[in-house]
Amino acid sequence: INLNYGIALLQKKDFAGAEEHLRLALKQKDEIASAHYYLGLTLFNQKKFDEAQAELERAITLPGGDNMAQAHKYLGGIYWGNHDYKRAADELEKYLKLSPKATDAEQTKNAIKDLRNKEKGK
Repeated sequence: INLNYGIALLQKKDFAGAEEHLRLALKQKDEIASAHYYLGLTLFNQKKFDEAQAELERAITLPGGDNMAQAHKYLGGIYWGNHDYKRAADELEKYLKLSPKATDAEQTKNAIKDLRNKEKGK
């Protein structure tokens, strides 16, 4: 119940409420990839990027989590913001591999090229 309610609150942009209920869901069962993913998105929207990164990384390591394309996309953005260009490009490539027909596929391919160039320029 807490997971579904947390997701609904996230969709309504009630980030504080979503965080509370998603944390309650994870307290009941920590091995739910989707709960970590949605908590990561909630934290991202609250600009708590370090916490969001930890939750998204946890999500993709759990069963079924590695197939969460959006988790890889958000991680790519977080890593990019941290100037970790290699990891950012790697995550965005995973995102495209899982969602090759994404509406932002071309834009993401260009971002990957930019990141790879920045990586070489370090």
